[in-house]
Amino acid sequence: MIGAVFAIAVNGRFGPDTTPADVAQFVASARAGYEEGDSIPALETEGLIRAALGEAELADNISPDVALGAELFVLTKILQDANPTPEQLNAFVTEAEQTAAEYM
Repeated sequence: MIGAVFAIAVNGRFGPDTTPADVAQFVASARAGYEEGDSIPALETEGLIRAALGEAELADNISPDVALGAELFVLTKILQDANPTPEQLNAFVTEAEQTAAEYM
């Protein structure tokens, strides 16, 4: 479920013209704004975002524990920045549930 939510959030936040530099800037900014940001691995986090945007092979060597923490960190940042209304949040959760169900 987390993977589905992460992919939907990332694809909603980043457009098709997103560059690796855009992703790196987002991660750097997110880490800088988080008290324990230095505990979030930058390269792995960037790789997960880029994997969700279509470069799937970048996630191949990232351990599940690291991936889960990074995905939750990014997901939280994207949702905080978006500040969705309750209706938008419900639609997001519904889409995530439907996507996750497709892979179960």
